[in-house]
Amino acid sequence: MARESISTEVSDLRRELSELNNLITKMVATNINVQSKVTESLIKMDDLIKEVKDMVELLQVATEMESGPTEIHGFSDMTSSLKKLNTNVESIDTNLKKVYRRLFVMSQSTPLSGVSQRKPVFPQSRPSLQSLPVKENKLPKKL
Repeated sequence: MARESISTEVSDLRRELSELNNLITKMVATNINVQSKVTESLIKMDDLIKEVKDMVELLQVATEMESGPTEIHGFSDMTSSLKKLNTNVESIDTNLKKVYRRLFVMSQSTPLSGVSQRKPVFPQSRPSLQSLPVKENKLPKKL
């Protein structure tokens, strides 16, 4: 009788360990998927930042043209729109950095015993904004 109860407990333990292993596998897969999505978002954010830099350069040219002796009207609307866009992109950048940090901290702070710890798919550090290439202004100085 004791042998039967021990064998049922062992089989129950094996079944529960198998279920736990399946859950851990799903968690690891989900973590990898989330990290890849965050990486994609960061790449898109970098592209947006490059575009915003181009727009800021256009804004500078427009400001110079608007303040010049031959005023061209209509640039003030574009200037305010570009400023709003720049503000929005900065807030997106801040929010994505927060999400990235939270996900990275969560992935690093929950070690699972018995499961090999995988390194993140994305690089540990991103290039600084100063290292990104800036396109040269190709607009004529005078219209």
